[in-house]
Amino acid sequence: MSTVESKKEKILEAASQEFLAKGFNGASIAAIAKLAEVAKSSVFHHYPSKEALWQAVKAAHLKHMTREELTLPLHPSSLESFLDTIVSQRFKAYSHNPNLSKLVTWQQLETESNLLAGIENYQPDNWEAAIQHLQKEHLITQEYPAELICIMIYGAISNAFFDHKRRIYNEPEKLEAYKALIITGLIKALSN
Repeated sequence: MSTVESKKEKILEAASQEFLAKGFNGASIAAIAKLAEVAKSSVFHHYPSKEALWQAVKAAHLKHMTREELTLPLHPSSLESFLDTIVSQRFKAYSHNPNLSKLVTWQQLETESNLLAGIENYQPDNWEAAIQHLQKEHLITQEYPAELICIMIYGAISNAFFDHKRRIYNEPEKLEAYKALIITGLIKALSN
């Protein structure tokens, strides 16, 4: 690893620690630079903004996933295939990196959280087009706006990883059972 790559990696590690501990607004570039033992200007040399640094940290927490695993089908053939894809994506992302749920929680507290989202196709906001497609094809109910359906799906998926009391994310068998429950329950709730 070159000196430049090493410095960039140190900045990324320091930023991850700061963002996990203090969130986006609570973390400062000065504190990140100090922790990484680099000049503040070095941080901006590698990352043009604090938002870009946040996105790089988040991407680093998702590095175990392939591009295909982060891609969303925009025109799914069925509700079941769509749900299986997005639930599997989220479960893999959160299961392989418990700190990701903490980053996402901090992100949701920000008023401009869309600036921090990063990996665009992976974001729940993009589920809306797929839901609308399913509604247009009469594969799911049109009784509710796609936006509300997205909120319901996101809540069901996220609860497994944001519920630190039950910690089912540490129990693979329970996690698989919950995945099946989510998919079955959502199919029943959203079918025509």
